[in-house]
Amino acid sequence: MFQYILSKVESYTYVVEIILAVLIAIGVTIGLVDLVIYIVQIFETSSLAAYDVFKHFLAHTLLLVVGIELILMLLSHSTNAILELVLFVIARKMLIYADTMMDLVLGTLAIAIIFLIIKFLAPSKDFVSRDSKIYSASTMVNKLYEATGYNLPTDRGNTLGGLFVV
Repeated sequence: MFQYILSKVESYTYVVEIILAVLIAIGVTIGLVDLVIYIVQIFETSSLAAYDVFKHFLAHTLLLVVGIELILMLLSHSTNAILELVLFVIARKMLIYADTMMDLVLGTLAIAIIFLIIKFLAPSKDFVSRDSKIYSASTMVNKLYEATGYNLPTDRGNTLGGLFVV
């Protein structure tokens, strides 16, 4: 009984995440109109005021990029998607709101730490190891077939984890 309730709650949260991702995608699409308006304003304003308009243009563009990365994080649930989201949030903070050299140094240090985490600690997308026979659930079935010759059904899922979802 508990397992049934747990699976229903998990299904519900997945549906809510998809709805949130769709709403964010709609918001990002609507936000693209503002980018066109900013470009027109850059051409229409004086050269002194164009700097401020361009700064707002960059802030808005990076905010839309953060929205897109948030969609990817909601849909993929991967460590790399979370790290990329954090990377774009820090880059936006540095480019738009950094006022002192300390802000830039701390932002650069944070970005360097994220790159180190991605390089050395985050799992790769397709982990296929012939020697240890350990495979990530996100490994594509066709990549596993190419690497090992395992003939797995592709009609139930594209990834190894997708084959075992009940």
